[in-house]
Amino acid sequence: MHRTARVPTETESDLVVAIFRTIFIFIVSFSPAFLPYAQPTFELQFTLILAGAYNLGLLVAYWRGLRFPYQRQITISIDLLLITLWVYYAGALGTHFFPLYYITVIVAGFWFGVIGTVTSAAFAGLLYMAAIYTLSIQPGGQNLLSLALYEQIPLLFLIAMVVSYIADIQSKERRGWYEARIFLARHQERIRLAQKVYDLLQPGSLPPVTNLDIGVRFRPAGHAVAGDYYEVIPFSGDLIGLSVADVAGKLEPGLVKLPIFKSALRVLARVSSAPAEVMTELNRMLHPELQPEMFISMSYGVIDLREMTFRCTVAGQEPPFIISGEGRSIKEVAANGIVVGVMPEAVYEEEVVKLSPGDTLVFFTDGVTEAHNGDGEEFGAARLEEAAAAADAADLSAQGLADRLMELVLGFSVAFGRKDDATI
Repeated sequence: MHRTARVPTETESDLVVAIFRTIFIFIVSFSPAFLPYAQPTFELQFTLILAGAYNLGLLVAYWRGLRFPYQRQITISIDLLLITLWVYYAGALGTHFFPLYYITVIVAGFWFGVIGTVTSAAFAGLLYMAAIYTLSIQPGGQNLLSLALYEQIPLLFLIAMVVSYIADIQSKERRGWYEARIFLARHQERIRLAQKVYDLLQPGSLPPVTNLDIGVRFRPAGHAVAGDYYEVIPFSGDLIGLSVADVAGKLEPGLVKLPIFKSALRVLARVSSAPAEVMTELNRMLHPELQPEMFISMSYGVIDLREMTFRCTVAGQEPPFIISGEGRSIKEVAANGIVVGVMPEAVYEEEVVKLSPGDTLVFFTDGVTEAHNGDGEEFGAARLEEAAAAADAADLSAQGLADRLMELVLGFSVAFGRKDDATI
């Protein structure tokens, strides 16, 4: 299971620094300035006790989750002052405490970035120079000022520059990490929303229809949400509406408008039994809702089992075809029109085909015919029609025929050649 790295909270970071401060206080306690023969002054002992009490108070505050304004800025400033007091009161041995400035500058860099590093280094340098200048005019302190000017202060700013560079890189990485998390969260939300909308679009189990055998096979292209849509609408009497659609722009903001398409199709299909009228009115209604994010290619037809006719209109999609029950001849439905949602005044035509018992009607989306093999050759409409006629001759059920055709498509194409959803 993949786990996302957890970023420490501010309180946790402050608590870690307080723990390290405790360690440094112990180190100072056992430094040469505090060894028995060094005879530490009362002032030095007092500053050490003061540092211990101050750090203990911070530990308790962090542990209880208490925070105050400019907390980190204040703690960095107090740390620098305490180090400077140790330097001053330790006399000639105070230079042993200078490396503690490095630690404080590094912490400031990771807390406040480049500005924090440079500011804390400059503040530390000023405090140290003030303390060293005072000590240099005392007996035995003549070399302290030159040591600070030519060795310690330059090294402090060199470390500040390195820490600034590292802090800048860390800041960019942290910002990139947060942006990636935000992008991922938004993408996951879009997918979740898209899946909910698509679930609303898809029909449940196919309705049973007397004297009509219906089968469907759907294969998504591998995306989280599919763009193909199919619908079987049984009307009163012997009329059955059939629709297969391919929605373009399914992951765009316009996706939330798709339920309008489903509802509009069902309502209009019950108002008129003429597919051309349904498609024309559907296009007019959906144009303002779909633009500019999306459009829909689809086929819609009505089977009249009493009159044995099939009336169909096509909007920007490869037309369905009919395999005759006798002779296995193939006839394409020739009613072609523009996709839905582009031209509000588009008018659609329909074709009426006479049916006979045993005829097979095949609807499909372009994900079937545009699937290609390793050589870039597409499966194509002609190959689909030939395969359908051959499979139909085996007297398969409608579902068996749909399964057989899809298996042929999958066997012909390679995985990277199936870039679109496929529905039969």
